[in-house]
Amino acid sequence: MIVHIANSMRKVWFALFTIHIVTCFGLYGDVVSAGQNDGIEVLKLRPNFFMIAGAGANIAVQVGELGAVVVDTGSGHATDRVLEEIRKLTSLPIRYIINTSADPDHVGGNEKLSGAGQSLVPGTGQTGGIAITDALSNGGAAAIVATDNAAQRMSAPTGQKSPYPLGAQPSATFSDDEKDTFLNGEAIQIFAQPAAHTDGDSMAFFRRSDVVVAPRYSGPHAFSRH
Repeated sequence: MIVHIANSMRKVWFALFTIHIVTCFGLYGDVVSAGQNDGIEVLKLRPNFFMIAGAGANIAVQVGELGAVVVDTGSGHATDRVLEEIRKLTSLPIRYIINTSADPDHVGGNEKLSGAGQSLVPGTGQTGGIAITDALSNGGAAAIVATDNAAQRMSAPTGQKSPYPLGAQPSATFSDDEKDTFLNGEAIQIFAQPAAHTDGDSMAFFRRSDVVVAPRYSGPHAFSRH
């Protein structure tokens, strides 16, 4: 069942019971790959939608004719293995990375996975919203999308050192309640959730796949805007 999500995320709270939800706690799916020693496991949720567990926060991967969309990148300790598993799912490059939180276990693999990806139309140097022009703005690498608050948490005030290298920081941010994009024949809606685990949290709804990818769950009020 595909659930329409309107601006009020309170409606989403009731809708979540009818669709797959990927959070840091995980869910059940068909096991595609299970590491013998490293704990990395790949679950198939939909024909084109997968979850990679065991590398920090769960990582969601949507694949299609234009490449991959990755939601969160884990803690970074197993990024090489994560990339290996993504390349088993598709021979095409990563196009977008969506961070649902600025927590280290959600963004630790940003730099390496973004650098292994490719913008849709490289080399123009344009900037913009979360549309195609954003994918062009990250030096040819996959765009990293997050809320403004998440980006601020990952950067540093002038004169201070950021906890993350520039290549790991979001390249496409938004301050509105919602940002929409479209890739691989699917509408993707990203909803800011400033009242959730942190004020930089968001959740991503893949409409055709009928999957919500959410950050840490902290009760029904985590899915409201205030």
